[in-house]
Amino acid sequence: MYASYTSIFQPQSYRDRNGSPLDPREGDNYEIGLKSELFDGRLNTAIALYMIKQDNLAESDPGQTVPGTDGETAYRAVSGAKTKGFDLEASGELLPGWNLTASYSHSVTKDSDGERLNTVAPAEMFKLWTTYRLPGEWETLTVGGGANWQSGIHFTATPWQLGQTVKAKQEQYTVVDLMARYRFTEQVSATLNVNNLFDKKYLSALDTTFYGGYYGDPRNVMLTTQYRF
Repeated sequence: MYASYTSIFQPQSYRDRNGSPLDPREGDNYEIGLKSELFDGRLNTAIALYMIKQDNLAESDPGQTVPGTDGETAYRAVSGAKTKGFDLEASGELLPGWNLTASYSHSVTKDSDGERLNTVAPAEMFKLWTTYRLPGEWETLTVGGGANWQSGIHFTATPWQLGQTVKAKQEQYTVVDLMARYRFTEQVSATLNVNNLFDKKYLSALDTTFYGGYYGDPRNVMLTTQYRF
């Protein structure tokens, strides 16, 4: 078990809508956690809880750009911001040839009035990845797969340029990937990856400057070879 405290003082390169740099970010970071080994070290787990208090936290200023730039996003400084969250992780070789890694995180930042900040970042994320090396005469083949899930993201802005409220939203989504790796020799192997197996259409990020979003990669297949010297 551990506990830590860190004082925050971080100069920033962000600039506001007037072109002025934001004051340094200041605050305090408190964290407690527990790391453990189970089943004779085959499984490692970790849990961490944290709280971060910050002043001059940079948040994008919707619809605003830095004067004299080619659309550089302007930011505003938020004081009295508080972040609360926790992380869970587990990884290890559960059975001979079977490896698993899983993680879950929850993090929410609010201002002094209790309003959530940075809503274009997911509050929750879950990742799972597992591989299995086949036994016996098939031991040169490893198969695996995983899933990435995240909670919804959104923003609401009323830019002066448009004179009306603009909203963008991406609901929670899951992306599934698969892989197979064949080892020809100790030095040579080939790996086949199928990313976004179910061809999920989703916005991986939202843009508060130009009021839009960026789509994640569609289903794609990649074959790579590796040679170890």
